[in-house]
Amino acid sequence: MIKVILDTDIGDDIDDTWAVAYLLSRPDVEIVHVGATTGETSYKAKILDRLFAIAKKESATISVGIYHTDGVHPQEDWVKGWNQKHKFSTYEEGMKNALEKYPDAKILLLGPSNDFSAFARKHLDLVSSHSICYMAGAVKKGYINESAPGAESNLVRSIDASNWLFDHLEDITLIPLDVCRDIIIDGGLYQRLCEGCSPLGQAVLENYRVWDASYVGGALKYDEKSSSSILYDVAVPYALLYPERFEFATGRIEATNDGKTVFREGQGKHKVALNLHDLETLKEEVIECLA
Repeated sequence: MIKVILDTDIGDDIDDTWAVAYLLSRPDVEIVHVGATTGETSYKAKILDRLFAIAKKESATISVGIYHTDGVHPQEDWVKGWNQKHKFSTYEEGMKNALEKYPDAKILLLGPSNDFSAFARKHLDLVSSHSICYMAGAVKKGYINESAPGAESNLVRSIDASNWLFDHLEDITLIPLDVCRDIIIDGGLYQRLCEGCSPLGQAVLENYRVWDASYVGGALKYDEKSSSSILYDVAVPYALLYPERFEFATGRIEATNDGKTVFREGQGKHKVALNLHDLETLKEEVIECLA
């Protein structure tokens, strides 16, 4: 059983919801703690609370990150009137307890790293003994509508925080746009999910419809009746579970002042995923778990 400690900005772009549901659906994964970060974190924690209740994961703990007033709430209708099941802790309390209790747990960062970096500065010894997998950056490829790598959203929103992590921690695996910008589930696979799925799969589709109707922001939208959006964050748990399906390089990672990624291959111990060997297998795996 792989134990996971999750940091997510769920409730902004919809890809976090897919990634969390995918992890919850896996019988070989146990999310022992999840921190809701970036934006209005109490709203985000409610989404997690309901997802974990649907998955019947009562033992997991949920924490609320530092409140940021720039949050949006495109999935708010999905948790309107929801009666909270889990007791929420502060981010520091929840993360500290989980890291101490589960020394072998893997840390997955699905959003900007501000809260986690602030925690790590106070508890470096605790954090440095765990492996971290972080969805951020763009090394050789940019967003799907860009011809070259540019600034990536998670780095842009946490430049100093990310660089502190890169400076002080070695066991970091970066999952950049290079391997996740093309994860779009459509066609027969998507229809299979729509025509009949598990309670978690149904929760994903419900959230997607609510998000699609109300989201206003930078994420590209696709027709929710026939396609997912771009599922960047799904690549993080997939890389944790199937590292052999990626091509990695080792070196030193740095974020520039404008949120671009500098990767100096061979000059450090950070790992960067540069290629995903079989995109279709990833899509099939996600649908198999959620359908």
